[in-house]
Amino acid sequence: MNPLRQPNTKCNIRRYSLSHCIFIPVYLLVLVMVQGCIDPCDYHECLNDGVCDDWECLCSEGWMGEDCSIPLCEPVEFNGHSYETVGIGSQCWFSENLRTTEYANGDAIPGGLGIVNWSNTNLGAQSIPSNSQENLELYGRLYNWHAVKDSRGLCPAGWHVPTDEEWMQLEMELGLTHTEAHSEGDRGWSAGKPLKSSATDSPPWDGSNSTGFSGLPGGLRAFDGTFWAIGGSGLWWSSSSCADDTKAWFRRLESNHRFIVRSSYYQRSGMSVRCIRD
Repeated sequence: MNPLRQPNTKCNIRRYSLSHCIFIPVYLLVLVMVQGCIDPCDYHECLNDGVCDDWECLCSEGWMGEDCSIPLCEPVEFNGHSYETVGIGSQCWFSENLRTTEYANGDAIPGGLGIVNWSNTNLGAQSIPSNSQENLELYGRLYNWHAVKDSRGLCPAGWHVPTDEEWMQLEMELGLTHTEAHSEGDRGWSAGKPLKSSATDSPPWDGSNSTGFSGLPGGLRAFDGTFWAIGGSGLWWSSSSCADDTKAWFRRLESNHRFIVRSSYYQRSGMSVRCIRD
């Protein structure tokens, strides 16, 4: 017999032993788990109140994914209008501006105020941009900050006006650093365009809308009652006031501008509002 063709029993034995060395621990692990000594859920974390059941996460309402980390955002009916929503990171946002004329409890939000009444009121109020029905359809309504903070609620149950910190979380999801997010003025050149509606959206703007946020330039009703930048800038309140208790934090997007602006302005002014899920 050709010695080159003789079976190598040592090699066969080694291969046999190695295969069993791999097989036996896996088998024992499965056996121990079956007998209840190891809980598979100890190795599978479920977020956002999800519950683990034999390796699988059973997600709570509004969440999905293997670990329940992805927001499940569905349209929201509120005071006669159905609002589209979008998930960005772990947050769920309205993808259109608020347009309600009532608080969440059904009380009316005063509207139709002239220049003098708008500039003098310390109560919640809402306004149509330039008092134009066309602008209402395009951009929703503008609300002063007193309406934002009214305890009756400007957003539907389970939703609220985002804090300054929640805006920062959105911005950091889009690439801003912690330092950039906490700074003021123009910052986040990568964030502005993805938040604005695109030229192919209806209504259109000059962004890419890669986030689905669909930001639009609803403009501002200033504290003196005049309207500004309608069709040129979008301004959205946060629910966070400043050290100067006559002002509050807001965000601004502008035409032909890639940045998202963080600044503060007088609470008597009117801006657009987006709601974020609790």
